[in-house]
Amino acid sequence: MDYSRPDSSRLTSLARRCGRAIAIVALLATAGCSQPDQDRGSADTRGGGAGRPGMRAAVTEVCSRFASAALSSNAEIDRGPGNARYRAAQQFGSPEFARNDQFREGDGAWPLLAEHRARVVVNTYEVGDDPPPPRRDTASAAVTAKRVAVAADGWRQDLSTFVVYCTMTDAGGWKITAASFYEDPSSRPR
Repeated sequence: MDYSRPDSSRLTSLARRCGRAIAIVALLATAGCSQPDQDRGSADTRGGGAGRPGMRAAVTEVCSRFASAALSSNAEIDRGPGNARYRAAQQFGSPEFARNDQFREGDGAWPLLAEHRARVVVNTYEVGDDPPPPRRDTASAAVTAKRVAVAADGWRQDLSTFVVYCTMTDAGGWKITAASFYEDPSSRPR
C-alpha cells in the first residue's frame, strides 16, 4: 500500500472515530510528507546549482547515461562507429558539444560488430575517486563502462572497457560540455 498519499477512505474513517480536528491534522501531515511521483528510470536533470542536495547523484547519472548511449553501437542500424556517440552528444550534450566533430570517432570494435551484425551492451559503474569539487553550475563525474558485443545468433564477445570523464553545466538541466574516453588497455580482448 502506498502511504505517501492520503487515502480518502482512511481519512473518512479516522474522522468518524476521532473527530474532524484530528482528521485535518492527519491530512496536513500526510500532505506535507508526501513526495510527487517521479520517474525512477530517469535522472533528475533539473537546475538548482552545484550545491543542491542530490546533485552528485544526478551528475553521475547523466554521465552514466551519456557513456552508455555513446558506447552502444549497433551494426544493425548504425552506418559507422561514430553514430552512437553522435546520438549521445545530441541527447545529453550542450549545443556546442553536440557540434564537436572530433567527438564522433568510434573505437576499434566496429569491424567486429559489422561482421557479426552485433550491438554493444554497456554497464556503467561510478568511478570511486573524488571528482573535482563543483563550481557554481559546473560539475564533473566519471564512470567505468564495461562492454559486451552481442548478436542475434547468440554470439557474444567482451570488448575493451572505457573510463568516461564528463564535465557538465546546469543550464536548466545537466548538459555535457566535455567528455573524454580512455580505453583500459588491459581489458582488450585477446
